[in-house]
Amino acid sequence: MEEIKVIIADDNKDWCTLVYNYLQSYDKITILGVTSDGEEQIEMIKSLEPDIVITDLKRKKGISGIEVIKRCKALNLTEAKFLITTAGCYYQEQMDNLRDMGITHFLIKPFGLEKIIEELQAIQDERVYSLITLKNNIDKKRKSIFDIILAKLSKQKKV
Repeated sequence: MEEIKVIIADDNKDWCTLVYNYLQSYDKITILGVTSDGEEQIEMIKSLEPDIVITDLKRKKGISGIEVIKRCKALNLTEAKFLITTAGCYYQEQMDNLRDMGITHFLIKPFGLEKIIEELQAIQDERVYSLITLKNNIDKKRKSIFDIILAKLSKQKKV
C-alpha cells in the first residue's frame, strides 16, 4: 500500500476516535486531521490536501457531508477522493447525484473497520491507475507533437 493521507469527518466523536485509533495502526496511513464540522472539513481539505476524506453525509448541525462535497467540487478541490461512511438511508436519486459528483465508495454503518482499509486501498488503486493513464496520454500527445514538428522540419530542409 502506498502512503495515504486521510481526513476523518463525522459528527459522532466516538466514531471518529474509533476510526482514528484503528487507522493509526497502519504505517502507510497518515491522519491529517479529524473534525465534526463541515466548514472546518472544507478548510482542512483546502489546506492539508488529503488523498482521501472519510466522511459521513448527515450531520446534526452545520453543513452536511453532501454539501461539503458540492462545495469542494465548486471550489475545484478535486484531488481529494471521498469515502462515505454513513448510517443514513438514502434514496436512489441522492445516491445517483453523489455518483454524478464522482463519489463511488460507500460504507453503510455498521460495518467492520477492516472494510475501511479495503476501500482506502481501492481508492488509492484507482488514483494510481488514473495517474498512469494520464501520463500515458500525455506521452502519446507529446510524441504526436514531436512527430509533427519533425515532419515539418524535414519538409523545410528539403525545400
